[in-house]
Amino acid sequence: MSNSLRVLGFSKEVLHETLLKVGISPQARGETLSIDQFANLANALYLLIKE
Repeated sequence: MSNSLRVLGFSKEVLHETLLKVGISPQARGETLSIDQFANLANALYLLIKE
């Protein structure tokens, strides 16, 4: 996941920390996420962008 999300401009470390914070393994594949996990990740990334 973290490698795919790097196109958003976040460092690998920030993405790794954010994924763990919302309970997603950084090695998880996007297609394995539940709707809740996807929504939690989207919300966490939105908050990072707003900072």
